[in-house]
Amino acid sequence: MRLVMQGVGSRFEQFYDRAWKTEETRQTRLVFIGRDLKSSDIESQLVALN
Repeated sequence: MRLVMQGVGSRFEQFYDRAWKTEETRQTRLVFIGRDLKSSDIESQLVALN
């Protein structure tokens, strides 16, 4: 099953939305929605989590 995680501010939810399709590539994708976001800042914060 595909796991969907959504977060807005301090509110987060997660749920399984459907089974993977046979021909579908299984991948992880992060989507950030906002104004004046700098990809370098986001990347450095994600790397710091490691």
